[in-house]
Amino acid sequence: MIDAPRGVMFGAGAVLGLAGFMLLAGDHRASDSIASILLLVLAAMAGWITFYAPEGTIQRVLPFIPTSVNEALGRLLFGVGAAACAGMAFWALRRLFR
Repeated sequence: MIDAPRGVMFGAGAVLGLAGFMLLAGDHRASDSIASILLLVLAAMAGWITFYAPEGTIQRVLPFIPTSVNEALGRLLFGVGAAACAGMAFWALRRLFR
């Protein structure tokens, strides 16, 4: 069972729907804008995991590292992923409106 707010779960479903629309979009501008929204939703979900997920959500990243370090390492990696997704989305939006 996933213990996440409805907004995060809705975002996960929206990502799948947006990916389908992105495949159907024939225009590159439409595809780029949908991809930007998709990346922002992914960044929001990874950001929620980084900052707001309850303790113990990220259980085992590496089995030979202590649990407290695993939790911090997992949150750090999700944070890097959120920053990377947000950066790619802003780059795509900048390219789109240029």
